[in-house]
Amino acid sequence: MGSLLGEKSAALLRFLKDAATLRRRRVPAYGVGDKVLWLSDVPKDRPECRSSFISDRPAEFPDLWLEVRKKRKPVLPPLPELVKDWVRPQDLDQVDQEPELLPEITVLIEKKVPDPGGPPEQDRTVIEKIPEVRHLKDHSEVENVWLDYLVNYREPWKQEMRRWQEVQRIYEDVDFMRRRLEESEERYELMLGVGLLQWQDFTGTTIKRHLLTASAEINFDPSRGVLTVGPAASFEKWRIEIDMMELQNQPRLEDTGLDDLLAELEVQAWDRVKVGEILHIIANRASPDAQVHENSLEPLERTDKTFRVIYAPALVLRERRPTAYEELTNRFLKDSENEPSLLLTKPWERFLLEGAPSEASLVDSVEGPSNDSGLREGDYRLYFPLPTNEEQKKIADRLQT
Repeated sequence: MGSLLGEKSAALLRFLKDAATLRRRRVPAYGVGDKVLWLSDVPKDRPECRSSFISDRPAEFPDLWLEVRKKRKPVLPPLPELVKDWVRPQDLDQVDQEPELLPEITVLIEKKVPDPGGPPEQDRTVIEKIPEVRHLKDHSEVENVWLDYLVNYREPWKQEMRRWQEVQRIYEDVDFMRRRLEESEERYELMLGVGLLQWQDFTGTTIKRHLLTASAEINFDPSRGVLTVGPAASFEKWRIEIDMMELQNQPRLEDTGLDDLLAELEVQAWDRVKVGEILHIIANRASPDAQVHENSLEPLERTDKTFRVIYAPALVLRERRPTAYEELTNRFLKDSENEPSLLLTKPWERFLLEGAPSEASLVDSVEGPSNDSGLREGDYRLYFPLPTNEEQKKIADRLQT
C-alpha cells in the first residue's frame, strides 16, 4: 500500500510541476527592464578591476566573481593663458573629439578716447574697452603654444581619461545594481549567468538567455570605494534554465549526471572545461546541430536558426519570477524519490485517497484506528462540478459502494 501511495504521490507532484510550467509566461530574452553587465567588458589590464572569469590565474581568488575599485578622475591640465580665448571651454572635456582653435575671436581692449562729459576747452580723455576682432592666421604664436599643449599635456590626459572611463562604466553599472537591490530586493534578483543561448526557434522568436545561473550578491566598502560581487549566501549549486524555450524544444535532462557535475562545479564557473562539459550535454540534448563555444567571452552579434551556446559570463539584474511554487514542488518531488514515506502524512494520504474508501479502510485496518485521521469507510465527501439533487447523490453512493 505504501509503495502505491508513493507512486501516486510522485505522479501528482510531477503533474503539479508540469502544470505550473505551462502557466508560466515564457521570457525568451533579457528585456529593457533587465540590466546586463557582460564580463567581457571588464578591462583586463586595470588594477582597479579583478575577476576570476578574465584572469589568467583564476584559482588565486576562486570565489571572486568581480571586484571593481573606484578610480580618481583625471584632472585636465590648465590651458596656457595665450590660448584661453581661442578655445571653447565645452570642447575641452570631449575625449573622443579633438578641440580646435577658433578662426577668429572678439576681445575687449583698452583705449583712450575723448571724455564726452568734459569741458570742450580741456583736452580730457577716458579709458574705455573697445571690441576688436582678431584672426588666428595673424597669430602664429597661438598655434605654436596650442600644439605644444595638445602633445605634451592633453594627449596624456586623454589616455588616462579613457582608462578612467573604462573602470568608471563598470563601477557605475555594479553600483546601480547594488542600489536597485537595496531599494527593491523583493522585486529584483541578481544572477551570474554562463552559457548564453543564442538561437532563433521555429516560431521566429529570438532567444538570448543564459542556461546556467546562480544567485549573486554585492558587498560595498564605502571607505575604500570597492564593490565586490560573489556567490550569494543562499548559493547551493548552479541552476539550469531552459524555460526560455518552447516546451517541445526543451531537452530532457533526466539521467544525464548533470546534478553531480553541477555539484562538482561549485562556485567556480570560471573553469571552462567543467562548464563546457555541462553545456555540451544540455545543447546536444536540445538540438542535433547545436554548437558550443565554451571559450568565447563575448556574445555573438547575430542570432540565427543554429542552436548556439556561448560561454559569455554576465552579471544580470532582473525582476524576480514567481518560482517559489515550482521550487517547493521540485523539493517535494526530490524528497519523495529519495524517501517516499516522508510525504505520507495523514492529510496527504487523505488527499491521495479521496474517492477511494476501500483503500482508506485498508489503510486504517493496517495501521490501526486513528482518532485524528478521520478517514473511515463511509466517511468521505463527494464533490460535484455543478449543483446536484438527492437522486444524483444516491446514484453516486451506490457506485461508490
